[in-house]
Amino acid sequence: MSAFTVVAAIDWGNVPTWVSAIATSAGLIFLFFAAIVARRTYLLQDGERRRAQAQMEKAQAALVSVWWGSEPAPSNGTLHDPVQPQGTAEERPRIADCAWLLNASTGPIYRAVVQAEFRHSGHTAAAHLPVVLPGVPRRVLTEPESSSAKARKSASDYAVSVRFTDASGLRWVRDEYGGLTQLDPTFEIWTSPETAAVLEPFVAEFPHTYGVAATVESRYIERDLKQRFLDASPGPDVLVAPHDWLGRLRARGAITPITLWDEALERLSVPPLALEALRVAGQTYGVPSSLDTVALIRNTELVPEEPASFEEIIGVGEQLRDRRQVRGAIAIPVGRHGNPFHIWPLVAPVLAPLFKVDAGGGWEPDTVRLTSEHALTILSEVAQLARRRLIRTDIGAREAEALFTAGEVPYLISSSGPAIRAQRAGVAVAVSEVPGLDGVLARPLVAVYAFYIAARGRNRMLAQDLIPDYLSRPDVIDRFGGVTSDVPGSVVPLHVTAAHHPVLQRFHQLCTRGDVMPSFCEMDDIWTCIAAAELSLIAGREGVSQIASRLAAAIEALHRSSLGAQRSAR
Repeated sequence: MSAFTVVAAIDWGNVPTWVSAIATSAGLIFLFFAAIVARRTYLLQDGERRRAQAQMEKAQAALVSVWWGSEPAPSNGTLHDPVQPQGTAEERPRIADCAWLLNASTGPIYRAVVQAEFRHSGHTAAAHLPVVLPGVPRRVLTEPESSSAKARKSASDYAVSVRFTDASGLRWVRDEYGGLTQLDPTFEIWTSPETAAVLEPFVAEFPHTYGVAATVESRYIERDLKQRFLDASPGPDVLVAPHDWLGRLRARGAITPITLWDEALERLSVPPLALEALRVAGQTYGVPSSLDTVALIRNTELVPEEPASFEEIIGVGEQLRDRRQVRGAIAIPVGRHGNPFHIWPLVAPVLAPLFKVDAGGGWEPDTVRLTSEHALTILSEVAQLARRRLIRTDIGAREAEALFTAGEVPYLISSSGPAIRAQRAGVAVAVSEVPGLDGVLARPLVAVYAFYIAARGRNRMLAQDLIPDYLSRPDVIDRFGGVTSDVPGSVVPLHVTAAHHPVLQRFHQLCTRGDVMPSFCEMDDIWTCIAAAELSLIAGREGVSQIASRLAAAIEALHRSSLGAQRSAR
């Protein structure tokens, strides 16, 4: 069969249908390629528009400048007057050197933070301006007297930078060298799961209040969080943690000082102990957010009256147990690793000398008193509590809270978290000081929780500005403690009012009466030594005198090692 015969045998249909099909297919192919071309053209044009927009925004941001020096003052003496001064430069008065800010752009800038570093003295200062309208240069800050008293070597001793948000919501930084960089509008916060629950509603506000997205990482419990943070690179931009971590974090270069401007300090209105706990060598390393301490928490339906002594706590608790109203007299968190912070009120007379400081603020432990007759008597009573199963390693913080909330023990020694949660669960709660084993009320140890700026964070400069501004807002400070007498907030606030829940008011009162925990670099090791002694007392395999002597030797060795490290650093 010939090829012509084969072609002729094919059913091509009628010619008009065949032509129409080809035309339709060609049209669809044309539309497909046209769509591709149109999309590529749109993307190119959109890219051009974005680049043009970015260039325009940077050009506007470039018109914001900051410098240190002298400047003619307006004739009316008002440095913020937008009217240009009259007369020649020689006729106008001169003022002392200071930091100047100029917004020469066409729109306002927001949340401007001007920071000056005085290299000849090691001091820093900052000024925060909520809004800066376009106009003439503004005098924003002068050198503190403590710094100006130092001899200046050259103009390069003054390093001035400014960070600001432009009218389109972008955050910029002009560094001390004049470089202009746009900041990424995101940062990450690391904290424990307990604190993360407190932060969630506040973090949700950041996109609306600052145009910034903050994420919270809370995978690690507090015991593991510190080491994870120290090992992370680059890690988060912000860490929320207690202040006794400060020494170790600072020694490892993991956090950076925070310069709080005067307005933020005034708005914070916090107890002096909160800021002092976060200061080292004249520098502030954190913004305080809440307080905490250890107290005696009691179920007022089971024990309406506040006990006068620890012996009364045991006696009342055991009577309730004998009547089968409860399973135990008291819950004291210990756990497998020990818990010196919670047992502190019972042994404060013994352990307090281990945290002594010398006249220069250095660590100078007094281990001699650790083996005194009074100290051995108190440690023997702790060992006796363990023999009576009132202190047990199988009861940690979680188990102790569960026993109290379930009504299985009338008393609990704990920080504020379990008391707050028990109150929310419907338990009638009262808070008081923990009576000492020697009949003397011990001053409680106080922890200050704070926001630290990570030294290795990608967007630490963004956090450096927004965290102090946000946490110093009165409404935020109030809401951290939950301003309501019906339901307690989640943490002990920096200050309380009559509107706060009584549980929070009482914890706050105890905090303001207490002693701030030390923040030596060696704090972790000190707590580890004390925890080991605590576990040995509970185990009961050694004499109390032997345990006290071993603890004294461990602290002395730690102190010698610390002194050796300081000499090597010099």
